[in-house]
Amino acid sequence: FTGIEFVLTALFVTMFVEQWLNNKNHRPAIIGVMSTVLALLIFGKEIFLIPAMVLIAPLLVISRKTARRAANV
Repeated sequence: FTGIEFVLTALFVTMFVEQWLNNKNHRPAIIGVMSTVLALLIFGKEIFLIPAMVLIAPLLVISRKTARRAANV
């Protein structure tokens, strides 16, 4: 499994860049990056992934509800 860390990192960076380039709405990408960085700073690199996901999920739901309300106005 040597090198798998690099492969996974490259995969996620590629997915992020593709999502960024293909969508006009960058809010989900920004929420993901900012939540991950915040969790990394608070919890450290060993256990940041689960807290980041716990933070990202409700923020995306709130963001979607806010965008729907704005579209209906």
